[in-house]
Amino acid sequence: MDIHFQYQPLNEKMADFHASPVTYKALIGGFGSGKTYGGVAEGLMLSMEFPNNVGVVCRKTFGEIHRSTKLVFDELCPPQIIKKPYNQHDHTQILVNGSKILFFPLDDPQKIRSLNAGWILIDEANEITEEMATMLSLRKGRLANIPRSAFMVASNPTETNHWLYKWFGHGDTSDRRCWNFTTYDNLKYLPP
Repeated sequence: MDIHFQYQPLNEKMADFHASPVTYKALIGGFGSGKTYGGVAEGLMLSMEFPNNVGVVCRKTFGEIHRSTKLVFDELCPPQIIKKPYNQHDHTQILVNGSKILFFPLDDPQKIRSLNAGWILIDEANEITEEMATMLSLRKGRLANIPRSAFMVASNPTETNHWLYKWFGHGDTSDRRCWNFTTYDNLKYLPP
């Protein structure tokens, strides 16, 4: 199958984000900096690279998912890789290689207890609690047939007492890395 994934990294920093093998990845930046775009693209690439993968795209509520993150997903996802269109009942998209992408609200920790994911993207991670982030991080990487897992967050900058700063604000480690973006990093794709 000839798949045309039209995505191009917005800049060198985003290309570095995609190339990094670390499991825990943070895209931190201002409004319109392309962080959601990059996180969704990375998730799609992981779903296409590893058949039968399970990806989870999260935000605080379904309303926020449908008004923003799902729109970015729909823009990026090549139609020819979709086997089963997005189902409003179970909030799942199935790809032709058997990979599934679940869209999940983070308004109740009980809803995520049975998740088993190869990759997770939390959009606007600054809106959720550390307890929720910790629970989600324990749900990724549990698929035996998926050799590379990812736990990604896209967020606006936070105060130093926020869990995101605790997790990503003290420099890179062998398994965690943070990329900081500004709106100016995405000028090429924003209106004047």
